[in-house]
Amino acid sequence: MEELIATAKKVRAAGFQPLATGGNDWTGFSLFTLITQTRITHDGWSSFTRRGRFSANPDFVEGVRLFTRLRDEGVFIDNAEGLNFDTQNEAFFSGKAAMLHGGSWSFGDLPKEMAGKVELGGFPLPEGSPLAKPAYYYEFTAKGVWVTRNWRQEARRRQDVPRGLLHARGPGHVRLLLAGRGGRRPTPPP
Repeated sequence: MEELIATAKKVRAAGFQPLATGGNDWTGFSLFTLITQTRITHDGWSSFTRRGRFSANPDFVEGVRLFTRLRDEGVFIDNAEGLNFDTQNEAFFSGKAAMLHGGSWSFGDLPKEMAGKVELGGFPLPEGSPLAKPAYYYEFTAKGVWVTRNWRQEARRRQDVPRGLLHARGPGHVRLLLAGRGGRRPTPPP
């Protein structure tokens, strides 16, 4: 983390914003979750997402402290709390921010002049992290099933509504979704 904080200070000194992220929509929550999860074992995260009691877990509390420290040290873009997915991307794509907390969905809009200049990587780990490599999300964090007016006919035709999801995500993911475990924690790159 010390290297990230030092880099953010250098970026600011050069007249740019460090890490573009939003705080006015899901993007801020996603970054908050990613940072807190760098301090927690997979089993620990799974346990309290099912049972609650986040504040009783000292590793989660330490993750919150880390997030707050990064905010206070100026790692995040100025006024992040007012930004959203579109405005964080605009800050990065326009060259105002050096880094972007985004996913593959963000880079479909990458300007051609930035191609070859963008390097994708995981979020750095704090000292003492239970993870072995920088963290990144490899799954989506939102789920939904759209029910149309003719959902009963569709369900009969497909045998059941979730089976229709098989085409989109695969049978293993649907089983996790139905079991309430569709989201995954950050995982080190292969």
